[in-house]
Amino acid sequence: MPRLLHLLRPKTAGHLAFLFACYALFATIAIAVIMPPLQAADEGAHAARAESIAHGVLIDQRNADGGTAGAVVSQGLSELDAAFLPLKFHPFRKVDAPMRAAATTIPTGRRVWMDFPNTAIYPPVFYVPAAIGFRLGAFLHASEWHSILLGRLLTAFASIAVASAAIALAGRFSPFLFTLLCLPMTLGLFAAVSQDGLMIGCSALGIVLLAREKRPAFIVGCVLLTAVAMARPPYLPLCVLPLLVSSRCWIERAAGAGFVAAGVFGWTALTARLTLPPEAPAHIAAQLAAIRQHPASVLHVAWNTLHLELVNGLPVGREFIGVLGWLDTTLPNLFYALAGIVLLTAATWSGGCRPDRNPLRPAVAALAIVTAIGLIYAAQYLDWSPIGGPRVEGVQGRYFLALAPALLFVLPKRTVPPRAILLVIASFPLLSVAVTIRAVIVRYGVF
Repeated sequence: MPRLLHLLRPKTAGHLAFLFACYALFATIAIAVIMPPLQAADEGAHAARAESIAHGVLIDQRNADGGTAGAVVSQGLSELDAAFLPLKFHPFRKVDAPMRAAATTIPTGRRVWMDFPNTAIYPPVFYVPAAIGFRLGAFLHASEWHSILLGRLLTAFASIAVASAAIALAGRFSPFLFTLLCLPMTLGLFAAVSQDGLMIGCSALGIVLLAREKRPAFIVGCVLLTAVAMARPPYLPLCVLPLLVSSRCWIERAAGAGFVAAGVFGWTALTARLTLPPEAPAHIAAQLAAIRQHPASVLHVAWNTLHLELVNGLPVGREFIGVLGWLDTTLPNLFYALAGIVLLTAATWSGGCRPDRNPLRPAVAALAIVTAIGLIYAAQYLDWSPIGGPRVEGVQGRYFLALAPALLFVLPKRTVPPRAILLVIASFPLLSVAVTIRAVIVRYGVF
């Protein structure tokens, strides 16, 4: 303990980055090995997208009859999903012997068409580590489960490397970023075949780089932010962040914001034309018609959604901290409270960008974050919720993890936090990782 106190001196970003890498490597390897295949949220669809990219299909297509989007992928993904289907949404069911046998004996090689419209529209960049894992598994003639395990591990290593770089470069913002990236939900996404883990890491690194003085950092930050917003178009309001970088001239800032916006609109237009499910436009049009008929219903829906969150104990907030698996693997309520307190403490003692002469910058950044949150809810209502429904359905806490690093542009510059605060922040992941691994073991049994 005294040694840790000695390390946590001013300019502790590098030390926090090292601690994060240690915590995250242990946690993600354990989660990747213990959690059964395709049991992270939408991991089956993400795995299908990664496997299609591994075979050179960068933009998926509609199926032969013009229906939903997908690609030709390994049949083993469907067989694994069927083998472990009894676990989904049934938190008291454990992995049994037939499931274990299926996980290790289903071969790769046989290829069939699979529909996965919810992930077919995502850009390929965040699936590259998992795609390499699938190719490596095929080269080694590994089973389908071992190919998924390779994809999980490579995704975790890439996510941890990017996130560690973000913390190391974050300066006085590093305590909050460290705490955010050590949350069970973040670590769980790092350890899954999914775009979310690497997207969160790239969001953190991109936003940190934007705030730095040198032009190369600003350019790389804009590129990373573009990739993140392409993967989740409701993040488009973050395109204003390059405009808030006071160290760059207006031409560079405008070019950065325009680059982000152009990337989002270009990719969205391309994938909508190729992969948008045929029933989606009709559903969205009917939802918009219902809103036009009763405009006041927008306020009614917003209030019902907020009221339900409060009545149910902030489920989106708990998911933000960590509800693993298919949102059926919860953590102790006391842990959610402690994690929330530590996260707020880290935010309170973390410093944002260096001050400039424009006092509107924090307000504009906060407005961008709030607008992005609103667009997430709006998109879920238009595309996912029942037509004319009383509330927004389908919103998950993980959708907001990649937005949180933008608080770098909102928080004021602060002095270095006391060592006692840094010690709490640096030590809390010990509890977080322990609680997370225990929850996975209890939920599934040792796999």
